[in-house]
Amino acid sequence: CIADNGSVACDCMPGFTGPQCAMLNNQTIPVDNGFKMDDYHVWGSQVVAFNGSYHMIASIYPRSLPFYTHWLSNSQLAYATSPTPEGPFQFQWIVLHYHNATAEHPSEFWDRSVDNPKLVRASDGTWLLFYTGDTYDGPMPPDSRANTSLAQQQQRVGLAW
Repeated sequence: CIADNGSVACDCMPGFTGPQCAMLNNQTIPVDNGFKMDDYHVWGSQVVAFNGSYHMIASIYPRSLPFYTHWLSNSQLAYATSPTPEGPFQFQWIVLHYHNATAEHPSEFWDRSVDNPKLVRASDGTWLLFYTGDTYDGPMPPDSRANTSLAQQQQRVGLAW
């Protein structure tokens, strides 16, 4: 910001506003925009611009299941695209599936459930997808607060490319 005769004028970076450029310039987005899947809860997304369109990776799991604890056992990562940053985004495919293990059929994967995606572009141009996975091998979904806490303690960061 530049002081001029006692007044302050700011030349804010795009996306910021306010007397010291410290507030996001929130825009009203129409209700039908964004990303929605009728049969799934959607949360924890990230959007990146690439080749003239917008690409989203989002956490999803079946809407038929209650949110509490089931996100630990049934989360997947979905890929969606849009020509504009505000959407609407169109579902393309599942990027990472959850691995539904049971006592009779234990999972050979450490990441039984996947969520919280973060995309990073490596210096060679490769897209890297970091995500939270869960190594918990108890009852799924966790059947008690103690097991839920144990499942959350066994989360770690995974990488896919």
